Amino acid sequence: MDVKLSKTIAFVLTLILSACGTPQGNTQVPKVETNLQFTVRQESQLIESVGAPYEITVDNCNGARDSEKIEERSKKYLTELNLEVSNKVAAEVGGNIEVAKVMVSDEIGLALGIRIGTETESRSSVKIVTPAGQKTVAHLQWEEVWTSGTVAVSRPDGTYVDVLPFSVLNSLTLEQLDSQTINCETGAIVENGSTAQISTPEIPAILPTPAPVSIGYISVSGNSSEGTKFTATQAGIYTFKYISGSYSTYPASKTPPAGILTWLTAIRVFKNRPVEWNGIAISSSSDYRAVDYAYYASASEVENIAKGSVLSISLLQGDYLIFVAVDELPYYSDNPGEVVFEVLYTPNQ
Repeated sequence: MDVKLSKTIAFVLTLILSACGTPQGNTQVPKVETNLQFTVRQESQLIESVGAPYEITVDNCNGARDSEKIEERSKKYLTELNLEVSNKVAAEVGGNIEVAKVMVSDEIGLALGIRIGTETESRSSVKIVTPAGQKTVAHLQWEEVWTSGTVAVSRPDGTYVDVLPFSVLNSLTLEQLDSQTINCETGAIVENGSTAQISTPEIPAILPTPAPVSIGYISVSGNSSEGTKFTATQAGIYTFKYISGSYSTYPASKTPPAGILTWLTAIRVFKNRPVEWNGIAISSSSDYRAVDYAYYASASEVENIAKGSVLSISLLQGDYLIFVAVDELPYYSDNPGEVVFEVLYTPNQ
């Protein structure tokens, strides 16, 4: 296409992405079959400049007509992933951190449509049109696009394992910082500013992540062996956030012997089934454990430690949970205290 406007600089940027060779690093890890489920959520993007800006100057001071200059620019980058795998996730695949990291990395790559660990070359064609008797000066900058998010790891039955934060370098773009058209005879700036049009590589879209919504509170009394029942009214992720409270396994009217610690926040959670007992003791084979801290000398001590505790569970509509305090079956009635949770709901994507 011919350019007719004398004061226009046209930049045409074409990105060619090509995976060069094999992924970086030759560390071999054994392949492990797993039924773990992964939910990858993109949450934000960060743009970071790479290296110093570079300048393109086109001198058409002696030209009788517009000049057109095309320059090829390219830069290689590694599709780099920042990810720390927790011991909880590693334990699900036999305790091997490296195996778990490869597994989670593969899931992130599939979700983002990239091959993590590969070297990619970003190429651009820069076209500058300079009017007769004028000079063009333009500055451009390579910029990295980092996508960050989380990977929620769960078992096939929906039980929660962990949530892992990640960030990945998955795009490199060329951006124009400024451009000037200068009259060669007078030295005056004919045009100053970002007047060029640059078509940049498509940056992966950020998928909207539903924000958790508070749907109320539940309290679990220390004096009830039946516990508190919660029923899911719709499918999604339910997060039970510890708000306050604790309970004691010793009557409020009596003082425990010296050295006996009685205050705790520990709550057993049973999914779609009644509370399970092992004789008179509550079963240790619950489906989940919430705010599991025991035993301490005072309510304030354990409550301070329990701050920030959360339990996230994937539930279908109609699923129910029973939250129950920990004690022996005959001795609940005189336990003082309760544990309070805020319930947050996130719909499935």
